[in-house]
Amino acid sequence: MPPDEPNARIRWFRVRDSSNHPLTESLPLENTTYRIESASEDDDGRYMCVLTTDYSGTQDADITLKVVSKSQNAMMFLSNDNFYPPPAKPLIISQTTAMTEHLGSTTTIFCHVTSKSGVNFTWHFNGNVLQPGERLVVDTERLISSVQIENMTYAEAGNYTCMATNIAGTAAHTTAVTILGKSPASIIVGEGMPGNLAFT
Repeated sequence: MPPDEPNARIRWFRVRDSSNHPLTESLPLENTTYRIESASEDDDGRYMCVLTTDYSGTQDADITLKVVSKSQNAMMFLSNDNFYPPPAKPLIISQTTAMTEHLGSTTTIFCHVTSKSGVNFTWHFNGNVLQPGERLVVDTERLISSVQIENMTYAEAGNYTCMATNIAGTAAHTTAVTILGKSPASIIVGEGMPGNLAFT
């Protein structure tokens, strides 16, 4: 079960004659076990557990019970796999490719992933955890994270790695940034005034 599912609730039903008969009220997600005391053959049949969440909507799982001993207690348990396929690590769907910037420029490196569960982003620079600072801002919103660097210097040249982690694992992408000298000055010749030059 993804850890960030808000307001997840469970409810159990007995399925008879194509109808669902409630066995419990809506319960917190921890109640994934339904116990039948002194089970008998009358308890044979289909049972349904319905999971409702704000994120994924409503899903259900069927269980068929066969009582083989009248003295036993029947217990039905639902694991996360009854509702979800095995969890998958984040998938990076878009990211900044290799970049060439000039001294003093401002650049933004971004990383966009998909994930069915909550994602934690971390950024690394040349193998070390990237620390935000006065000229460096890390911005993260759900499935997108970015690094913005102002007034770039040669010290900012290197490899920037985005690491996106959820309950199933980590996906990573590295962007190589190259820094060149300042952009060449442009020369403007005043119209009708040969020899008057302006440098910008």
